[in-house]
Amino acid sequence: MNWQSSSEDNVDGYGLEQSADGDNFNQVAFIPAKNRPSSYTYPIPLQAAVFLRLRMQDRDGRIGHSKIIFLRSEDLEQDRLKMLCSPCSGNQLVVRLITREAQQGSLLINNFSGQVLKRVTVKLEAGQQDIQIPVTGLAAGLYTVSFAGSRYNIGPVRWLKGGN
Repeated sequence: MNWQSSSEDNVDGYGLEQSADGDNFNQVAFIPAKNRPSSYTYPIPLQAAVFLRLRMQDRDGRIGHSKIIFLRSEDLEQDRLKMLCSPCSGNQLVVRLITREAQQGSLLINNFSGQVLKRVTVKLEAGQQDIQIPVTGLAAGLYTVSFAGSRYNIGPVRWLKGGN
């Protein structure tokens, strides 16, 4: 599991919690906070369907939870690229990549003539990760998004950019 923090002030750490039913969660790991904007990775062996969430714990005892995500082991058997919105508006596009193995590569936004309009270099870990792509300067319209990796490619997937 991968996540990023945009800020951490007096954060004790993150409890990685999982559940079989989406209601009753158990902590499987506690990852200490770095108390600065950071990226975190924790490997989760999946043997079936599982619900996951993060419990953010402050040093003063306050607790918050992330949104719940649902993963199945068969999701990791097939590499996928998913648009988390379409149409999307604004200056950031968020895509979800599900990969079987770690690799480096580029997320590409192309127009329908095949011209690469945006390229973002990424380093993927095995599993699911959400990646933000800046799309400032792209006009409203229909595009494709793909991943060109060092080991294999994923996509393309159609994406509609709405007006700002």
